[in-house]
Amino acid sequence: IKELNRGGFGIVYLVQEKATKKLYAAKVNLIDLDDIDDYVKCVLREINILAKASFPTVVGFRGFSLTDFVGIPNITILLDFLKRGSLVDVLKNEKGNKSFDATKRHIIITGIAHGMMTLHSLNIIHRDLKPGNVLIDDDFYPHITDFGLSKVFDPSDPRQQSTWGGTPLYEAPEIWLKDDY
Repeated sequence: IKELNRGGFGIVYLVQEKATKKLYAAKVNLIDLDDIDDYVKCVLREINILAKASFPTVVGFRGFSLTDFVGIPNITILLDFLKRGSLVDVLKNEKGNKSFDATKRHIIITGIAHGMMTLHSLNIIHRDLKPGNVLIDDDFYPHITDFGLSKVFDPSDPRQQSTWGGTPLYEAPEIWLKDDY
């Protein structure tokens, strides 16, 4: 239907299922011909994490295709569409709205914390949690999204974990200090 967002790894589109008219978000991961092996590895890791992390505070994963909508081998991930948008959008759009009260804000922050706790219990590190990567549904419940930089942490070998990842403004202090995490 239209482009929703564009980032360093791809484009997110609003799409509609023809039979049901239900709306979804389609994340088209633009192929990196310079390093196709790394591209496939990263996108498949994101798909595996989304499939593994199926719970209410993570955006709903509906499937994937090895091609985009015109047949180019851009791996496309189909996700639930949340029309309120990201937490950034909600904070901007609800500013001054008295119905966006402390209870709704508490639901959002508690949901994010619960989502991160659940991800960590599955040994998943998000590595790019920020307001733009938290989608908000009609009831103001948060849904963590964008697992493109995420990885499964191996607790038996913490030193093998890379220290890069995420948006600098939101990176954890241990990343800046080049410590293990």
